[in-house]
Order: sequence, then structure tokens, then C-alpha cells
Amino acid sequence: MFKTCLLVPFCACLAVLASPSAAQETALKTPTPIVQGFQNFPFPVRVPRSLYELDPIGRPYKYDRTLPLLGKEAAAKGIILPYPLGASGVYVFNQQDTIITDLAVAVSLAGPPPAGTPLTPTPFVTLDNVVSTTEAPQIKFDAWVLPFLNAFITRGRVQGNSDIDISVDLDAFLPPALCPPNNPCGTVSWPFQASIDSDTYTLGLVGVANWDKNVLTFSGNYTFSDSRKASAESVIEVASLGARYGRLITFESGVTLTP
Repeated sequence: MFKTCLLVPFCACLAVLASPSAAQETALKTPTPIVQGFQNFPFPVRVPRSLYELDPIGRPYKYDRTLPLLGKEAAAKGIILPYPLGASGVYVFNQQDTIITDLAVAVSLAGPPPAGTPLTPTPFVTLDNVVSTTEAPQIKFDAWVLPFLNAFITRGRVQGNSDIDISVDLDAFLPPALCPPNNPCGTVSWPFQASIDSDTYTLGLVGVANWDKNVLTFSGNYTFSDSRKASAESVIEVASLGARYGRLITFESGVTLTP
């Protein structure tokens, strides 16, 4: 018997595959709960036929896998645990409009400016119609380290381009001798395209809890993005935390939703 449960934190899917043993099949003859805190884990092996089946606790069974930690204690309480290891692929296509203001640049005549070079404001330059288009395939591995805590790592690559219209106010940029008030130089514009090519790595944790048909998830992840191979060379580090709340709704047809 196979059942799949999905969590979607920050555009990343956690796929959980459960394959019950003979002892677990016996436990399934009685209603299987959605776990409450540690004792009410939110991944039943089968979908309950009605909300009333969510209350009883399943029968104890033997659990012999190393992960998750405390798995044997959970099995002794009749909690049906998911398969502890998982792998998945993720593909993201993104097209994004961007508004850029307060532009400042680092200037160097001998080559790329070194790190820490002071930025010079450029109010005479505006960037318009900035549209970035990227594709991001990723591979993801995850493991349930505790019955209520999933750890994951992803490796991916973001590729694409960013189209930009650059406009320079020559009257504000050049000295008055070249652009006198009686004969202004005006504004010059031209399109520019920057390439995007980044290697990304993400480490993260997802915690889950459930009580009284309420579901709460906590997530935290750290992403390292290296785009030194692209025209916009940079290394970006991002840390994020999040929480989501949902209500478990089970229909008579056997479909379970958690909006």
C-alpha cells in the first residue's frame, strides 16, 4: 500500500512515502490518527473516511529503522511513521518585473572594482522595463530526523537573463560647457541584457505539529547562491524563517484538504 503526503514550504516539495509492514497493516484495521504534537503526527498512512476517525490512537507495532530518532517510542504509541528518507526533483520557471531606484555604482578604470569600493550615486541614470526570466531545476534530498522534524538539502541552478532599458540624462551627466541650457543634449537610451547563471545550495528544516484538526508548520532555510560565472558577478546568502497554519478538512469521499 502506498500513500503520498506533500508539504510545500517556500516552493519546495517534501514528498513522504509510507510502506506499512504486516504489523502496521494490522494497526490500520483500527482508525489511524492525525498525530497531535508528538502523539498526533500529521501523516496518516491511509486517508480517514470521516473526521470521526481522527480521534483514536492506532495499535503499537515494532519499528526497526534508525530514523527518525524516537521512532520506536512513536511506534509504541501506535503512530504510523512515514518512510524516513526521500528524494525529489523541483523545476521552477519565473518571470519577474523589477523596479530599480536609487542606483549607485562602484567605478574602476583598471578592471572590476575590488570588494569594498565606495559606491557613487548616479541620479542621471534610470533603469526601466526590467524583466528577468529564469529557469531553476533542483534536486532535493530529505530525511525525517525526528517524528515531527524534517531536514533537507537542495542543489540547483538558476539560468536566464534580465532585460533592462538604460536611460542617461546627458544634461545632468556632462558639464554645462558640453550641454549648455540653450542647446541641451537630452537623454540617450539603449537596451541591455544581463545574463543570470547561479549555482544554488539550500539547507533547511521543517517542523510539523497538529492538534484538534489544526496543522502548524515551521520552516527555516539558508540559501547560498554563487553567480560569479554570470555578467552580474555576486555571491548572495539568504536566511529565511516562516510559519504556516492550516485546518484539516476531510470529506466523506476520502479526500483530505489542509488550507
